Amino acid sequence: MSDREPADKTLALLFKHLIDHPDQLRYGLFCVDWRQVPVEAWLGRFISATEAPAAPGPSGFSRTAFDQAVREALTHWRDSAALAACALTRTRLAADLADPVGELRALLRQAVDDLAGDPRGVRAREALTAGYFSGAPTQEAAARRLSLPYGTYRRHVRQGLDLLCEALWQQELHGPR
Repeated sequence: MSDREPADKTLALLFKHLIDHPDQLRYGLFCVDWRQVPVEAWLGRFISATEAPAAPGPSGFSRTAFDQAVREALTHWRDSAALAACALTRTRLAADLADPVGELRALLRQAVDDLAGDPRGVRAREALTAGYFSGAPTQEAAARRLSLPYGTYRRHVRQGLDLLCEALWQQELHGPR
């Protein structure tokens, strides 16, 4: 971690300077974080791509707005019209979906199921499934279904939302892995 720190600080200072002084920006900047995507994987995707790649660069959403959009989508899981109007449908995750509502539901469901792959995410996955996907009328009812005290259930939901938002944010920035 310490070997990356000077470069990270340098980039942070560069971006801060460019934000503070936009009039001094004369050239564009392109960068790839090779720590996140190995060169071989990037070249493989680039060479085998048959369609135009997703829009390059950062997400059009801030991390806070993206997390709020994920929470909104989960809240409107059962209401197709509300899910179609949700902010998550305007992210890069959903940009090329033929059936935005159906495929967004599948994407969210798969991302929640993937939480069980991490020992920290097993209970979080159960809480999210009971609270959003199972049709429980209230959060209290979902806690009762899991035989958990309400406070414990809410802790698992918060942890699950954090893990889910992080996983989806990584897909938003770097595409599916």
